[in-house]
Amino acid sequence: MKLTLVKKLTGLAAFWLATLLSTAAHSQTLSSNSTGTNNGFFYSFWKDSGSATMTLYAGGRYSSQWNNSTNNWVGGKGWKPGTSSRVINYSGNYGGSNNQNTYLALYGWTRSPLIEYYVIESYGSYNPASCSGGTDYGSFQSDGATYNVRRCQRVNQPSIDGNQTFYQYFSVRNPKKGFGNISGTITFANHANFWASKGLNLGNHDYQILATEGYQSSGSSDLTVSEGTINGGSSSATNNSSTTSSTVASSGSGSITVRARGVTGSEHIYLKVGGVNVGSWTLTTSYQNYVYSGTASGDINVEYDNDSGDRDVQIDYLQVNGETRQAEDMTYNTALYANGSCGGGGNSELMHCNGVIGFGSTSDCFSGNCGGTTSSVRFSSSIGFSSSIRISSSTNATSSVHSSITTTSSSVTTSSGGQCQCNWYGTFYPSCVTTQNGWGWENNKSCISNATCNTQPTNQGGLVCSTNSSLRNSSSAISSSSTMSSNIATSSRTSSSMMNSSSTSSSSRVSSSNSSRAAETFVYAINAGNSSAATLNGVVYQPDRFASGGTTQTVTDGIAGTTEDALYQSERYGTYSYEIPVSNATYNVVLHFAELYHNAAGARSFNLSVEGQAVLSDFDLYSLAGHDTVYDQRVNNIAVTDGKLTISLISKIDNGTLSGFAIYSSNGGTFTGSTEPECSTTDRQTPTAIDYNRAVTRQEQKNPPSGSFGYAIEHATQTLPNHTIYRPDLSRANNIPIVVWGNGACSNVGTEQADFLLQLASNGYLVIANGGPFGSGSNDQHETELVKAIDWAVKENSRKCSQYYGKLNVEKIATMGWSCGGGMAHFAAVDPRVDTAVALNSGLGIYGDRFNYYPRFHSPIAIFNGDSRDVAYNPGLQEYSEVNNVPVYHANYPQGHGDAYYQDNGGEFGIVSVGWLNWMLKDDLTSSGKGMFIGNNCRLCRSPWVMKNKGF
Repeated sequence: MKLTLVKKLTGLAAFWLATLLSTAAHSQTLSSNSTGTNNGFFYSFWKDSGSATMTLYAGGRYSSQWNNSTNNWVGGKGWKPGTSSRVINYSGNYGGSNNQNTYLALYGWTRSPLIEYYVIESYGSYNPASCSGGTDYGSFQSDGATYNVRRCQRVNQPSIDGNQTFYQYFSVRNPKKGFGNISGTITFANHANFWASKGLNLGNHDYQILATEGYQSSGSSDLTVSEGTINGGSSSATNNSSTTSSTVASSGSGSITVRARGVTGSEHIYLKVGGVNVGSWTLTTSYQNYVYSGTASGDINVEYDNDSGDRDVQIDYLQVNGETRQAEDMTYNTALYANGSCGGGGNSELMHCNGVIGFGSTSDCFSGNCGGTTSSVRFSSSIGFSSSIRISSSTNATSSVHSSITTTSSSVTTSSGGQCQCNWYGTFYPSCVTTQNGWGWENNKSCISNATCNTQPTNQGGLVCSTNSSLRNSSSAISSSSTMSSNIATSSRTSSSMMNSSSTSSSSRVSSSNSSRAAETFVYAINAGNSSAATLNGVVYQPDRFASGGTTQTVTDGIAGTTEDALYQSERYGTYSYEIPVSNATYNVVLHFAELYHNAAGARSFNLSVEGQAVLSDFDLYSLAGHDTVYDQRVNNIAVTDGKLTISLISKIDNGTLSGFAIYSSNGGTFTGSTEPECSTTDRQTPTAIDYNRAVTRQEQKNPPSGSFGYAIEHATQTLPNHTIYRPDLSRANNIPIVVWGNGACSNVGTEQADFLLQLASNGYLVIANGGPFGSGSNDQHETELVKAIDWAVKENSRKCSQYYGKLNVEKIATMGWSCGGGMAHFAAVDPRVDTAVALNSGLGIYGDRFNYYPRFHSPIAIFNGDSRDVAYNPGLQEYSEVNNVPVYHANYPQGHGDAYYQDNGGEFGIVSVGWLNWMLKDDLTSSGKGMFIGNNCRLCRSPWVMKNKGF
């Protein structure tokens, strides 16, 4: 830092030097973990080890320095709490480089959900948009650059609430900012809004800082952060001004939410209040909530300003000070194309041209429940409930309405166990509890009455209820009449459609007691994700077939909401489709779901369509049904004209999921496919299970493997008879890397190191050992048997009837072995599919033809040997000295040649082998992966290990 600072100072003006000297006396240097306030700004400094320090100066300025003795650190200045509407300005010097792992970012945390988020402005050798196991969510434009978005998960890692499992959200600037002198602006609302459009929701903000971070690197920073504005209006929900007029305090304070979407996803809108731009957003193609928090008051306009080509904006509603103003409640729309011109008249929610929609003043009342004089019209019914319509008479333009209304509706009953939702043209809203007609505002959320929900056209939506709710069609109509006469504001909407509930819904909860579909006939049903049939309510659901893509799994969990669990205990998940051969006709489809994996809302979101018609949009199964609970959806009147009924799922967050479906027809539709199962028992070629207690016989190894993915031992007698398979529980693991193993003495006994290999498998790896279970003899020391195992695994991953179909990561393959088997592993390293090769108690120094193989190595090599008692001690050192064309890692541990394979779960070698695979095959950079091998605090950097490496 001192040398860097001297170089920078030589090129700066004298006043900057004077500033440094004058502020030094008031600075505070941190070298241990700390949070607090300094000169009006919140600060945070955290490190897990090493010599990183951070110095706090006046205002929003801080500096930092760190070197390679630091494993990981992050710190900076900002605000607590954070907010999604803040604009952040920064300037100063960022002393990173392209060969050091460091970030410069807006960094923060939220709770409920617990989220760690980054807006990366600059970075060094590692781009976080490549984090292991993450999900990409596309890109968007903000502040003159493109930001690429990715979500990653941290499992049992440090957080603001101790070690937790949580998601990280990344927006990574492209192009990234350079190093040295640096400045920029981050309009955080653009990031929060885009994340939300992809289902990546933030929770309640904790702190938010302009941060410098370093990981096993060296660097420095000297930065000043400040709060910016949006076109002259404050961007923060915590405006520093404490003086507001009584008018503002009474009617203008609070938030304004604009719910809108675009046709192309590139449309831009402003929110104007009192003639000032207070919000600026680029829309997505799905409805999102865009929020302004502040004290602005006056007329409210939404302005569309970048009309071009096929761009259009659709405004759903505004929420102002707790009341909902539907788009149709506007005072004018100058952006509507009507009567041959832009602004041609009409109160449409569409904006085709550049222009504005006016929504009245912040002090206006649209809903009738926000003060002023109201009148109430009550409707009584013969079944003992009453509802009221409240109409404001305190607005300017009024008209007199006198009418006699008779309503006829169906009865909707909901048991006390839960509340329905309304699928409103593909988007789900809560179903109102007390509001009987129209839209309402209950529990601080917009809701839709059951009557209004059911007014949608066929297949556009309807009432959807979870398992503990039921929808009942009443055979007796409810009639009521009332005469009302009052002054009604012209901005209020009175629609007969809001006073009638439909007796049918195109999408509703299915109940076996509902007899309204007696005329339809059963066509075909599928038990998704299962190779066996299942029965539900007397309907037989055939083994899974006709699917393209996706991955299957089954569980044994009990399922709530049914006494016939089997159908809901399996799933096909991912992005995929079914194409069921049927005759051209009209069909009704019942879809069955259960959330078998997640235990929180927001962890899964997907879209589902039938014959191209959207049925579910941004569907979060857990939020509606919970974990391991039945959820059914019915879709009616699906016309098939191409001989195939297509059901498609598109993943948005995590994976789409479906447990099964049944097809019915009321106009003669039939199933036209073969009645034979797609996969016979012979086709499946399921490996034979091997008993654990027969394979693991030593008493000291009787503790089960410690990994979290479960385990099994199998023998593929038909397709891979000379090998033994160790695998995780396939219902717990997905995208499984492949490890092929060479036994000690190159033996053909595939269960010889069973305890050690089960430890690898239980950590999420498919391990294939040469030699059948309990075999005999030995084989060639070269690569042949391990390459056979790789070939088999790759083939099984693509073989549709295999239990491994679509479950393996054929791009992540390791070879590994003990003693002679370690030689097999390093010889097999020449296969172009291999990502790393590991020799345990071995080394190619003992083989004369090694120099024919060394030049063909193309991926990292590892050698983990014992001390001088190990016969492979010198051969391992010899190989390390001879191999120079790829990275090589060598380490010795004080034990003999075979000690590890007589210890529970492989002892220290079991831990290190899993760590190496985590690093090489799962891109794990934490202490359970790369951090175990590289860095001053790494496990192998400490006694009793003795290590060296080159090329890393």
